[in-house]
Amino acid sequence: MSNTPIKRVMTVGGTHGNELTGVYLVKKFQKYPHIIQRSTFETLTLLANPKAIEVGRRYLETDLNRCFKPQDLQNKNLFKYEQLRAKEIAQYIQDKQIDFIIDLHRTTANMGLTERVKIEISI
Repeated sequence: MSNTPIKRVMTVGGTHGNELTGVYLVKKFQKYPHIIQRSTFETLTLLANPKAIEVGRRYLETDLNRCFKPQDLQNKNLFKYEQLRAKEIAQYIQDKQIDFIIDLHRTTANMGLTERVKIEISI
């Protein structure tokens, strides 16, 4: 694990357009940025799949989560909406030099009272 300090954190909601918890939170953070501001790092927000959010569907053509493989991001023959959106997001992450991403999801499965945190760290 790296000892490099985290300088930029991005909170993402709406990767799946029908998962409204993340959409709600990102919109709230955008309206009230002081909620997530910290003195030790910069915070950014992103609504990942605005067209799917607009129509209330998980995705329009393909699952956005499945579009971030390095070979897919480099493939100029992939042109579905989510594939292009993944390329835009990946470029944004690179341009802004994002160190840590919190991608908010929810489930429609009947899991009772549960909380799940999935942390993926790439160094």
